[in-house]
Formats: sequence, structure tokens, C-alpha cells
Amino acid sequence: MAASEDGSIAPADLSLYRQLREAVESAVRKNGSQFFAGRPEAGPASLGGLLNQGATCYLNSLVQALFHSRPFRQLVYAWCYDESVHGAAEACIPLQLQRLFARLQLSKRAATSTKALTRSFGWTAADSFQQHDAQELLHLLVDALDTTADGDERRAKQDSGPCAPEPSPLRLACDALRGKVLDRLQCCVCGHSRSREDPYLDVELEVSGSGTAEAAVRRFHGAELLTGGDQWHCDSCGKRRDAVKSMTLSAAPPVLMLHLKRFGFDMATMRRAKLMDSFLFPAELRLGDIVAGALAERASEVESATAAARERLRQRLEAQAAGPSTPDTPDTPDGGAVDSPVAAADGDDAAAGVQLPALHPTADEAVAAGVAGARYRLSSVLIHTGTAMGGHYFAYARPGEAFPFAAAHGLCAEAEGGDRAEAGWVELNDAGARLLAGDAALSLRRVMQAAVGGAAAGDAAAGDASSVGMVAGEAAVEASEEGGDAAADAGAAAADAGAAAADSGAGGVAQAAPAAKPKPSVGVEGNAYLLVYARCDDASDAAPAAVQGRELPPDEVLKEVEAENAAWERLKRAFDVRTRLCRLQVRWPPVRNGDVAAACGGRGQAAPVGAAGAGARGDDSAAVSSPPRLGGVASGEAAADDGAAASGPPKDEADEDTNASGVEVPELETAMRATSVSPAADGGEARSAEAAVSGAVLEAPVSWTTGRLLREVCRALGPDADAAAFVGRPGVSLAEAAELGLLRLRRWDAVGGRPTAVIGGDASDGTAAVSSLGLGAGSHVCLEGRREGEEWVPYDPQAMVLALVRWDPDAADAALGVAGDAEDSGAGGAGCAGDTPVATPAFTLEERLSLMSKDTVLVPGGAAATCGGLSAAVASSELGVPVSMQRLWAIDGDSARRLDPACDDVRAFGGDAASLWDLGLAPGARVIVEVVAPAEATDGAAAGRQAGFKAAFDAERSVIEIQFNLPSKPSEAAPEGVRWAADSTAMAPDFSERVLATKQDTLAELKRRIAAVLGPEVDPEDFHLARSARSREQLKDGRLLLGDSQRAQRGLPPRPGLGLVNGSVVHVRWGRQLRADEHMVSFLSFDPSQAKRSFAPLCSLPVCQDATVASVKRLLRDALVQQHADLAKAARDAAAEAPKAPPALSRLRLRDKTRTEAGKILRDSQRLGSALPRLGDGYEIAVQRLAEPETVSAGDLVVECRRWNPATFKLSPVTELVLDKHATLRDLRGIVARKFRVTAAAKAAAAGAGSREGPGLADTPSAASTGADSALPEGSPGRP
Repeated sequence: MAASEDGSIAPADLSLYRQLREAVESAVRKNGSQFFAGRPEAGPASLGGLLNQGATCYLNSLVQALFHSRPFRQLVYAWCYDESVHGAAEACIPLQLQRLFARLQLSKRAATSTKALTRSFGWTAADSFQQHDAQELLHLLVDALDTTADGDERRAKQDSGPCAPEPSPLRLACDALRGKVLDRLQCCVCGHSRSREDPYLDVELEVSGSGTAEAAVRRFHGAELLTGGDQWHCDSCGKRRDAVKSMTLSAAPPVLMLHLKRFGFDMATMRRAKLMDSFLFPAELRLGDIVAGALAERASEVESATAAARERLRQRLEAQAAGPSTPDTPDTPDGGAVDSPVAAADGDDAAAGVQLPALHPTADEAVAAGVAGARYRLSSVLIHTGTAMGGHYFAYARPGEAFPFAAAHGLCAEAEGGDRAEAGWVELNDAGARLLAGDAALSLRRVMQAAVGGAAAGDAAAGDASSVGMVAGEAAVEASEEGGDAAADAGAAAADAGAAAADSGAGGVAQAAPAAKPKPSVGVEGNAYLLVYARCDDASDAAPAAVQGRELPPDEVLKEVEAENAAWERLKRAFDVRTRLCRLQVRWPPVRNGDVAAACGGRGQAAPVGAAGAGARGDDSAAVSSPPRLGGVASGEAAADDGAAASGPPKDEADEDTNASGVEVPELETAMRATSVSPAADGGEARSAEAAVSGAVLEAPVSWTTGRLLREVCRALGPDADAAAFVGRPGVSLAEAAELGLLRLRRWDAVGGRPTAVIGGDASDGTAAVSSLGLGAGSHVCLEGRREGEEWVPYDPQAMVLALVRWDPDAADAALGVAGDAEDSGAGGAGCAGDTPVATPAFTLEERLSLMSKDTVLVPGGAAATCGGLSAAVASSELGVPVSMQRLWAIDGDSARRLDPACDDVRAFGGDAASLWDLGLAPGARVIVEVVAPAEATDGAAAGRQAGFKAAFDAERSVIEIQFNLPSKPSEAAPEGVRWAADSTAMAPDFSERVLATKQDTLAELKRRIAAVLGPEVDPEDFHLARSARSREQLKDGRLLLGDSQRAQRGLPPRPGLGLVNGSVVHVRWGRQLRADEHMVSFLSFDPSQAKRSFAPLCSLPVCQDATVASVKRLLRDALVQQHADLAKAARDAAAEAPKAPPALSRLRLRDKTRTEAGKILRDSQRLGSALPRLGDGYEIAVQRLAEPETVSAGDLVVECRRWNPATFKLSPVTELVLDKHATLRDLRGIVARKFRVTAAAKAAAAGAGSREGPGLADTPSAASTGADSALPEGSPGRP
């Protein structure tokens, strides 16, 4: 950004800022100033972060890891998007991932948004605040890429004809992450095996008890012996045998992901827990050598297990052959199948009279070709901090591994002589991205310190780097130099372990296996969760032809990113101007030096006094009246300001962050459309290039001094502004007065409507920089003038300067031309409908106060000002009200408080000595002075009984406007003149109707006013009210007050209120209003015999909370009978089939309805309110029709029973049985036998079959001695 030597802003830059002001402000509002943070000039270009949308750190870390995986990124870049094939860009996951990679690689912004990617997932803003697992997201993302690749390959196959089509780049990208694992089962007796090869995206390694990545990989390839109940049925033996289960990596992908299983279930606490065990991993992983060693160890284990199993079988067969005929015994002590000596044949054991099954030849456990010689270098590490219940993800990555190509693209540095210098590791923590200090080796140690976990992490934090996997030779040296004897011992142990690891082929960082099995530790530390390795052997060079040299995204995406960069640079250029500008609003007119009235807006000026009142109400917009638009403003400046608003993004795009064109945020589109403005078009004057003034708005560079700021403010107000009234010198202009030192700048409190601190201080010499004043955007300032020879009055922030207004309603009404009884007259229309019209004054209280006499006083004492001092100041003011006739009021929001010492509240604080600060009065506040008779002034309890200011204030504050809707058309013939909604099918009702009421009105009075609006023939009992269209709860008690009860403040008994305020909404519905103890309940039919549980509406009835369930049944039965009669009549008229008759009262069962199921049964003797604690309007009760009569009393139990079918090994649906709580087990068996029709033959058959149904039915008596059947239909399920 161009700037002059004095720090002023170049005209072209200022013009650009004016064009893009709205876009800059929009970007700052939505993203903060971090939107304009750029990447460092030096260092890897991949040093870009990702913005966290709320809880998307897991997404950010995974995307960074995939981006730094070169094979995957190249293949994603090789894919091309076609809208006609792949659909809308917003929903295309591969395209949004491609764009995100391109921005991470080429964007000039420090951090990039991921909203476009998550929106393509179909996520909403709420989904971005849900925590998920990074490994789970990896699988979902690859599945989405596979789905797109399937479609691409199907279309390619159709287009290629007989020729084999090339695989999709997305398929190759997924295959770059995908390896293969061989899952094998082998019989320990005959050696027969069965295997299956499956793909994998990540290798899950056990953390607990492993210690190192090498040990965990060996453990992954270990043999698992299946014995006892876990025996495997061998097809060759035809029996269940001991078996060995094993898994082998058969193909190694270009990008290997190792998932460390750090989350498990703690049986002690019965909760998920995070394992914090120390886990070391190498910088270079020689996977082929590790797998070869693991397979050799496993072959030995399998051989031993096979020999042991065959020996146990031989001994068992010999025992069976030698002994008498004995029952079959299991193959193992834990159970299993058996072998008979009769089946023996010749073999090695023929002399003993037995023969074992022939041993199948076993395939050699050789390392697969896809894994042999595989070597990997660590590419990135995902770190998880926190617990199993929540935490944070971030990543470390090695840019040198991800971007090993020419530095012409600016993606890596070059060393002297043209050789590429390998950059160190970078920490990628959401939007933060930083290069770790030191070279690659040193920065790797820092990564290990953060990622190893367990006790080693604590040692690393203390400076003992040897315990976190340093190179063995350096560990002992650094430990002896830095950590003393203990550290030297630890370093030596690491060196020994490193040498052993090097001999075994681990390579890279030393792998110090613990001497003893570590104890699992649980905590919240940070440690590695996902390790990403890039293949670095000869096989890694065999890249597909589609990615040869593909280090940049497709041209279309590249152009999008370049356009975004150009637009962002323009926005940042405008933002830099914004940071160097201070936007000030200059108040007109100036104030006088030492004028106490100026502290409250000026004596006799209605607008500032009204502004103080507006400030008390929180209305900042009315605090400062708009100053006149004076001359002297260049036309070019005005045009630039007017154009700035039009250049911003449209209103409907303000909240969008991405669009179909690929531009990341709409503010960048605005910057793309912005045109360069030449300095000549910007006003022509040097001053115009540095400050843009519209009326009383000044944009001042922060490099200005306070002296220059004063001169520019005077120049901005124009040469026609007269300063004579403020400096006492005729004919002098503002600029001349400033040169003479007769003007100074002060801050203006827009809320309080008064000047505050002097800009630059009372002793300011005009040399202080604007940047040191703490002025922000939109700060308010004003001019203050003095006469020649006067001294500036110092500013006292604690001076109690108050604005006084004398309450004189007659004078105000006379000035407004209002009749004396206007305050008691209604406004007519809807506001005065009903028996008690609402008073609606023609003018507001603030409008009347603005026309009353005013003055300003300074209460002596500053922070120690008292009520007695205020009374004396009021008496000596121009209002001249004696202390004995004063009643002082202060407006505090929606209430008015008395301040005169005669008030009881003030007496509680000390009377005359009561502090104004303690009473909530601040400098600049407004005090209403009411003149009363001396007897009334001394009556402390007469706070609101007399007519006066308090009565007028309460009357205005108590009037509220209630919004309501026109209800839908009545179902019956409505009387003439009734109003209803024209569109009753609208989703959202139109609350456009208005009615006036007071907070002291009751609900019944509000209904009468609404009835008058609906029509003259509408009775208030014809409709009811609710708080909203969605609310099912009616407003029932007509005695409730509309507002909050304030009767206690008047010494009256309190009454509850609805809490309605001005602008509250009520929803009008036809139908009688329920009593306070009634609820409108919905009844739904429920058929448990249906496979799919569903509920059908029956009717809605008002029920009393204290009614019994039996009485509610009778009420429901009557309603169903009437409903059946109406339906039968309609069927007869239409010659249709008659409806089914309603069930008898004894065949109705009522149940509590949960969200999707029928819940507990409601007993007839229960009261509805006690059985359903959450009973209310709109509550739903399920109605079940029974096949037989039923009565469920308080002395009954409801038992759920399920029948076991031994033929299908399945349980029947739940059947509910009702029996007396004193029934015996014999009674229950009888009920079950009759319910499920268990006959004697069935019981005998069950007993002969080994009683797989269990003794509960095998010995069931033919009949129950007591108890009653449940009378439920056959097979009735329905567990609550």
C-alpha cells in the first residue's frame, strides 16, 4: 500500500477502500480480522491453516494429512469435474476437496474455510458443532470418492466399447490409501486352512502393551489360538477343531496409515477411556523387514500349536481305544467334537492302534511381493488431546515429503547451488500454521515430544529428548550434557534400543522397547492417534501416467484460486487502509468552555435533552441529531461515499460463504468487480485524498496528530460554519479559531448526550498521534470553544452534571395544541374496543418533555454528591423550585424512581446524605422536577397515588400492543361480519392484527378486545388463545394479568401475570377455552399385531386432571359412539360399507404414548394427573382394542412373556399377561399354558427333546389354580 513520508494514505488506496468498504466490513463481521491474515513470505507455501467451524478440528487435521500425502493429492488433481455428469458443484464432494487442496497449496490467505466441503457432505451449521472421529471420517470420505469413481468408470466403459477403460483418478486416489490384508484360519489338527483377502484403509495397532510401532506391527501379525467355545469347524476334519487365526499384510499402499487404538472401555468405571500409554514410532518404517520377522515368529507359534493339538488328540484316541466303551469326550478340555478310534488307519501312529488325520501341506509364510522391501517415511502425524469423551485434533506434517518438485511454484525453498533444501516440520492446528524451529531432524524431535504420549511425554516436556525416540547416537550425548546422570542413563538405554532396532531393520528413530510390560495409563494428554507414512522405496516411483508431473490442480480450479488471490489482495489492500483510518462522527454545534449545560447537551436545546432521555431508554440512534451538511466537501468524496454502500454484497448473499462459481466468499466477488480509481478521479485535492467527510463524518489516518485532526475537523465542517457564538469573536471562522487556540476536541457520549474527555488531554499541545487516543470506528467527537483570555476548564469525569426538566404538562400540551383532556381520550379503533378503552395520548411522553423548561446543574461533591446537594442545586437553578415543593424523579428503563430526600427509599440510604452514585445516578443523567404542595412533598409513601409525572409515566409504560392472527374459517356457518384468514393453509400465520391493552388488564379483557376485532357477533367464548402457533398449551385462566404483577409495589396483594410486553404475539384458534384444570388430550389407536408400529388419530377430548382413568374411558367410549354414528350415517348416504363398531368399555386399554411406542398401561383406579405427570394440552394417549374384556386394577401385575421356538431358535413377540400380584408361580404357569395353548402332547414332546424350551413349559400344569388370563389377542407384542 502506497503511503507518503508523513504516513498519509495514497489517493488510489483510499479510493479502493471506499469502493470495497461494505465488503471489508462484511468480511470482518463474519470472519474477524483473521480473514485478512496472509501467509509468511518465507517458508513452505503449504503453511496454510483451515478455519474451525465449531468442532471440525478432526476434519481439519485429516484434510491436512491427506493434502500432505503427495500420491493422493496428485490423483485428486488429475480428476476433472463435469457438471453434466457430476451434478451441481455445491454437492460434488471430489470437486470441493480438489478446490480445498488447491487453496491450501496456492492461496495467499493464512487460513481457508472448509464450509464448501462440509456443505457438499449435506451438513448443516449444527452438524459442524458435533464432535466426530478422524478415522471414521476417513472411511466416509473415501467411500464418497469411490461412489463418484464408480459412476465415472461406468460411463467410461459405455463410451470405450470393447476396449478396457482407464480407471478413474479418484479410484487410483483411493487405492493410494488402500492396501490388502490376508485373513487366514488354519486347523491345528490337519493343517487345512481357509483364507480371504480384504482391503484396508488403515492398520489398527494396539497401543496398550506394545510400546513401539514395530512391536505393534509384529503383534498385528501374531497368531490367535481358537479353543473351547471358539473352536473352528474344519471342513477337512468335519469337526470343530482348535484353530489358528492370523492376519497378514499382503499389499502395501503408497500411503500407509497406522491407526493407534487409544480408546477402550474401562471396566472399573464402566465408561470409555483413553489410553495414554507411551508409544514410540520411527521416522523411517521398514515394513517389509518387520513383516518378515513377524511371519517367522508366527510360523514357529503355529507349528507349536499344531503339534500340541495333535498330541492331545492322539492321547485321547489312545485312551478311547484302550478303555471300555465310554461316552464321547470333547476334543479339548473346553469342549468340542470327538474322534473315534475305529476311524484309525495306517500312519505314524499305527503301532498304537490309532491314526491322526493326515497333515495338509502348509503354504510357506513368505512375505507377499507387495510388502517385501517396503520402506516408508513419516509424512504426517495426527495428535489427539483430551479424553475419550471429547478433545481436540491437530496435525504435524513434513512439507518436504509432500512437495518435492521445482521451487518455481514457490512451494519449497532452494539451498545454495540449486539443491532443494528440505524444510522442517510444520504444526497445523486449525487456522494456525507454524514452521517448527530447527532443521528437519530437530523439528522431528519436537513432533515426537508432542506425539509419543505416556510418561515419555512428560520427560520430553522436561527436556529429556532421549526418551522420545531421538537418534541413538545423539541421545546419550545430549542426555549427558543436559539431563545429568538420570538423563544420561535414559539416553544410554535409548541408544542401546536404537542399535537393536537398527539391527532388526527398523531404521530412523530408535525404538526403545520397555523392559517390562507398561501399565495402561488414562488421562487427557496429547498423543499420536493416526500416523501417515509415504512409501519411499523403488515401488513408490511407479506413478500412474495420469499423475505424471501433476503438481498443480486443473486449469479451471487454478484460475479460480488465482482470481480469489487477486480479489483477496484487493480486499486486504482496502483492509490495510481501514486499519490506518479512524472514522469519526463530528457533532454539531460545538459546546462552550465551562458551560455546565454543555455537559448535558446545552441549555434550552430540546434535541440534546431528548437525546439524554433516548440514551436512558437505550436508543443510541436518537442520541445525536444529524448535523447540517455544510459546504466544503468535495464532490468526488461524496460520490465515493455514496458508491461504497452500493458496492457491497447483496443482502441475500451476506451470510453465504461459498457459491457455485467456486469463489470462497462473496466479499471476494465484490473485490473482483471493483475497478481501479485514479487519483485524479478522487476529488483532486490532497486533503480529499486523506479524509473523506460526508456531513459530520471524518475518516482520519491514525498517523495524524491531534493538532492536524482539529484543523481537518474544522475544514470538514466547512468555511460557512460560524464560530462567533462559541468563541465570542464576531466574524471568525472555525479554522481561524483553531489557529488562535480557541477550539479543542472532546469525546462525545452518544448515549448520555454530553461531552466527556478532552482528546489528547487537558494539557494537549496537539502533537499526540491519533493512533494513541484509542478512537475506534464510529467514535463521536465534538468541538469546544472558549473566549480569548479564558482558561480551559479541566474535565472531571466524576463531576455530577445533571439535566433538569420541570414537569409542566399544561405548558407542553398548549405548545402542541392539544386539548387538556387529550390524555384521557382514546385513540379509537381497535385500541378502544371493549368496555375499558385504552388511553392513547396523541403525543409521547418524550415529545412532551422536550417542550418543558430545562436547566443544567452541577451538584457539588463529584463522586460524593448527595441527594441533599441535588435538592439545593435544583432550588438555586433557573427552575427555582423550593426544596419543600420538590419531587424529583429519575427514569431507569421502564420504571421511574424518586430521588428527593423525603422519599422512603432515599431515607433508607441516608436521606439528605444519600449518595447519588449509590442510587444509580451517573453524570449526564436527566432528573424530572415535579412541583407539588409542601404537604405532598414530605409524604414519603405517596409515591404513585397522586396524579402527576408518575401517573403519566406508568400510563404510557403500561400500554402494550398485542399482535394476533385471524383464525381459519369456522367449520360451522359463521355469523355475518366475522373475519377469518383468507389463506388458512399458510405454514406461518400472519400476525398482522393489532390490539391495545394495558399490563393491568386481564386475559378475559384481552379476549373481549380481540372478539371486537373479529366481528360484532363473535363471543369471547368461541375461541381461545395460545402463546404461538406451535404451542398446544392454551391460555386458560381469564383472571391472569397480561403483564407481570406490580401490585406488590403499590401495597396490594400480588396477582400472577402472563408476562406479555409491547409487541407480544398470541395465536387465536376457534374452540371454547378450557378451564384451568382441563387439558385437551389427543387419543390415537394402536394395534400391536401390526409388524410396523403406527398410530392413527381417533379424536381429541378435554379431560380433567383429577379424573380417573375409568371415567376417561367412559368419556372416550361416548365420543367413539357418536363418531361411529356420524360415520355410519355418512356411509348409508353414500351406500358404502358401514364402519366397524366401537369396542365395549371393558375392551378398551389406555396406555401412555412415548415417542414411537405405546408405553405403560393406565389402570382404571388411577387418576390421570398422577399417572401422567407431564399431562398437558396436546398430550397423546394410545388406545388399544382388546379381544377379550379386561380390568387392570391397582392389585394387578402386568407381566411380559415371550415364547421360545426351538425349531427356529427365535423368540416370539412380547405378550402381556395380567395377574394378581399375590399369584404364585403355579398360577403363572397355568396362565402361560392356556395363553399359548400348550397341550399335554406338546409338553411331552418338549420333555423328550431335551426340554430345550426350558422347565418353565415342560412341567406346566394343565390349568392354573388362581389368576386370570390377560385377555390379549394372540401374539400381542408391545413392550413400552
